[in-house]
Amino acid sequence: MDFSIRRPGHVVIRASDVERSRRFFVDVIGFNEVGRNDRRMYFLTSRFEDNHHMMLVRPAKPGAQATDARRRIGMAAVAYEVGSFEDLKALYGRLRENGTPIERTEDRGAEKALFVSDPDGNLFEFFCREKAAGETQGRFAVRGSLEAELAGAGA
Repeated sequence: MDFSIRRPGHVVIRASDVERSRRFFVDVIGFNEVGRNDRRMYFLTSRFEDNHHMMLVRPAKPGAQATDARRRIGMAAVAYEVGSFEDLKALYGRLRENGTPIERTEDRGAEKALFVSDPDGNLFEFFCREKAAGETQGRFAVRGSLEAELAGAGA
């Protein structure tokens, strides 16, 4: 191959209510707002020194209808890696405190993940790696739920 892709840059979300979505991503998920423009677009990131924005929240066109995220063709979810299992637990607690439903959790052995939908039904995965980055054994096999462990019962 004559080029390589280093990493994802950012995700663009068209929101039915940009203020509601901005509050969800900032107040509940924990992104930082690092910019906005006169077109009601919000630029969000968790680590500005690594990526000037990881997400752009922009208004949808008036009257636009959301599709059923579980049935549509196209992007099914966006995944973000967190630093540790403790970070994943903290996010889980924050989601619970805000009354945000957890779609599901997965123990994949080498990775642990939780899934949550934003206010418009877009699915997001937050995961941490439990093994060395190069280990792939069992990485794609779901071994069960993490609910009890994330809630503290299995810690």
